[in-house]
Amino acid sequence: MFISLSLNPCIDLNMEVDAFSFDQPLRALSERKRAGGKGMNIAIILGILGMEATAVAVVAGHSGAEFCDLAGEAMEPLPVRLEAVYVPGETRTNTVLTACGSAQHLKVNQRGQALSALGLQRVFTSLDGLVNRGDILILSGSLPPGALGATYAVLGKRYAKRGCRIVLDADGEALKGGLLVRPYLVKPNRDELAVFAGRPLETEQDIIAAARKMLDAGAEMCLVSDGPRPAFLITNEFVLRGIPPEASGSPSGAGDAMLAGFLAAGAGWDKADIATGIEIQLLEQKNEGVFVKEADRLSACFRLALACGSAAASMPDTMYCAWDDVKKKLSAGK
Repeated sequence: MFISLSLNPCIDLNMEVDAFSFDQPLRALSERKRAGGKGMNIAIILGILGMEATAVAVVAGHSGAEFCDLAGEAMEPLPVRLEAVYVPGETRTNTVLTACGSAQHLKVNQRGQALSALGLQRVFTSLDGLVNRGDILILSGSLPPGALGATYAVLGKRYAKRGCRIVLDADGEALKGGLLVRPYLVKPNRDELAVFAGRPLETEQDIIAAARKMLDAGAEMCLVSDGPRPAFLITNEFVLRGIPPEASGSPSGAGDAMLAGFLAAGAGWDKADIATGIEIQLLEQKNEGVFVKEADRLSACFRLALACGSAAASMPDTMYCAWDDVKKKLSAGK
């Protein structure tokens, strides 16, 4: 089973206005909300792909209750459930204002509710009742205010000992700390990878070299997204490169969908469904011929990842893609 953890989830609020103007009231033409955060997005897309998943989210106050209602609406037709961990305070709201007929937008992210030692213990209690050997635990998103950079390392170490595989989708200190548990997979975007590397990544070789540093730091695989530009899957044995199908929507959540697609394909999908279509290039291979089957298997996972990311990036803000959207992206490469 897949278990995603969101220590700092949010309500995504998107409003459309006529135009941006300062020092004057802006009237919302439309308003949309959804339960947001990386962990929630990943769990929902896994469910859309037919995978069973549990989304563990730390929630607080009246806004936390609204978050749970929104999550329940999104999960109702899917094999996904919410495990809410309640703490004092209020769940944050991230707001996006978009100008009508324009790609311009303003985004304001609240910091979120601080997580106390007691709150973290409640997270442990919840996960202790869920995690079993062979499960995949996805540690994703920003840490709440006051949380130590080693928080994901502590969580990952605890559940890796139970035979659980750890997937890491974070940035900054949370990413560096999480690498200490030697995650099965880490999924940065290009900007997050550049921060980790401590320098701009101007070429594809720069991206590959920085990803290898993540492998040196403990990760088994590194899946790197870069919007509409080529994505990469780097392991100790080979490097794969793929170009996402064209998308024309909001890029919000595309990286989360990409990760969900990769994980779903690796968890028992019929590879015949995704064995053709989007072209994957094998750029480097350490031992020619030895890892051909593994490269083929991960290429299929990579294809579904790219299709899911592109499908998500073709949707308006606050809307999830559907399986039919993913199938169109898979066939677009044929």
